[in-house]
Amino acid sequence: MDILVISPEGSERADRFRRHVAAAGHGARLLPPGTPPDALPAGTGVVLFAEGPAEVGERLRYLGVCLVAVSADVPPRDEERLRTTGAVVLRPDVPDARILQELETRRETAPLEAEVRERVLEPFLEAVRVTLREWAGTEAVVRSVYRRTTHRTFGDVSAVLGLRSATEGALALSFPERTAACLAERILGGVAEERDADMVGDCLGEIANVVAGQAKALLLGTPYHFVLRTPTVVRGAGHAIGPAGATDCLVAAFDGDAGAFALQVLLSL
Repeated sequence: MDILVISPEGSERADRFRRHVAAAGHGARLLPPGTPPDALPAGTGVVLFAEGPAEVGERLRYLGVCLVAVSADVPPRDEERLRTTGAVVLRPDVPDARILQELETRRETAPLEAEVRERVLEPFLEAVRVTLREWAGTEAVVRSVYRRTTHRTFGDVSAVLGLRSATEGALALSFPERTAACLAERILGGVAEERDADMVGDCLGEIANVVAGQAKALLLGTPYHFVLRTPTVVRGAGHAIGPAGATDCLVAAFDGDAGAFALQVLLSL
C-alpha cells in the first residue's frame, strides 16, 4: 500500500510512523502541509499530522483514497465533516499499528483497467462533459477513475437512478452542497423564484437523467446498452445506490470551476 504522510518538517511523530510503515513493508513519502495532494492513485492511504484536516478531506473525498487525520484538537463540526468524506480522526497518542490498520481496513478501491474505461465508462464521462458544458457552461475535467467495492453515495447531495442491462445497475452523481448550488444557479439562472433545496435537487435529478440518456445513446448496439429509470435525490453519504451483490462500482472523480463531484456507474460487465 502506498502511503502519503502530510506533516510539518521535522515532526518526530510523523517520522516514527513512517519508520513503522516501512518496517511493515509499505511505501511512504512525506509532504509538507499545504502541498495539494491532488494526483494520487486510487487506494493510496493519506495520514495527516497537520492542521486543516477538513479542508484536506474535501479535496480528497472523491479520489478513492483513504484519509486518517491524527490530531488532538479537531472541532466537532470539522470531525463530522470528515466523517462524511469517509475519513477518520485519531488522537496523537494512538499506536502506529492502529493508524496503519485504519488505512488497510478502509481501503475499498482499485485501479480501473484501461479497456473497461474505454468500453464502458467513457460514454458516461463524455455524457457528463457534454451535459455540463451545454447546460451549465462549465468544463468537467476527470481527475481520477477507479473501481470501488462499495455501492454507496459520497454525499452531500446525490442524484441516483436505476439502470437495467443484463442485471440491475445504477448511476449516481454526488455533489458537495456548494457545487450543487452553483450548478443549479447556472442552469436555472433565468428562473425568478427563489432556489430552495428541492429545486436544487430537481435540477440535479434532471442532470443525471440527461447524462444517463446520452450515455444510453452512445452505448446503443453494445453489450452495455441499458434501460434507465426515474432519478431520485438523496442527501448525505452512505445511501445504497445499487442492488445487493452488484458488481464493483466504476467511479470517476471530476473537477471544474463549479467544484468537484463524482460519478458512479454499476453495470453488468
